[in-house]
Amino acid sequence: VSPAAAIAVAKDVAAHKDSGDRRLLYLDANSVSPNTVAEISNVLQAASIDLVDGAIFGLASRLESAGTLYLSGNRSAELFDLLHPVLRVKQVGNTPGRASALKMIVSALPKGLSAFFLEAMLLARSLGLSREAMDACNEIYPGIMEIMSRMLPTYPQHAARRSEELREVEETMLSNGVNPRVVSGARELTSDLAMLDWAGETDPQQWTIARLVDALHVDGMSQIPVRETIVQSGSRSDIGH
Repeated sequence: VSPAAAIAVAKDVAAHKDSGDRRLLYLDANSVSPNTVAEISNVLQAASIDLVDGAIFGLASRLESAGTLYLSGNRSAELFDLLHPVLRVKQVGNTPGRASALKMIVSALPKGLSAFFLEAMLLARSLGLSREAMDACNEIYPGIMEIMSRMLPTYPQHAARRSEELREVEETMLSNGVNPRVVSGARELTSDLAMLDWAGETDPQQWTIARLVDALHVDGMSQIPVRETIVQSGSRSDIGH
């Protein structure tokens, strides 16, 4: 489900559990912060349900061949034994939240890179250098371009979800004393992308990077507000601004 719905789903499961002694095992593999995992754990414990915290790395749509499921929690070994014959599974400890913390760290990189790349390509588009910029990036940064070619065409469909995931990353950073300067900007840009009118065309096969940048330049720049940035030494704006 969407990260924003993870707690609500856990509450629904807890509310529908019968009053028997049998303890259920609940795997939450959403891209959520350790704080959200703690809330889910509290909800489930009250209903005698054991939580295993999970995090999917790679392509969830092809999990068996191109993904890894990380697990943490007291019953993670039990779940590992159940799943490892059919999936690539790794354990990262007995404490719920460790798998999700690792997810927050790693997943911030491609999402932040995507936002930075889009801003750079919008500048290239404004300067009439789109083709040259793309050619240079393909030549100099082939690894980065492989990631962009895989991720960016899915943004018309998944920008809203990725914005929610970046908010979870922000929460994790703030909870641990790290100022999410770059992540906050990436979340704002990704949230703006989610609000654009994609004319119902959300099939990733319909989008190339060049077409996506053109759509943002032609249809999106007027819809994305220009923000006044005020830099204050030793302070930061509220997360929602």
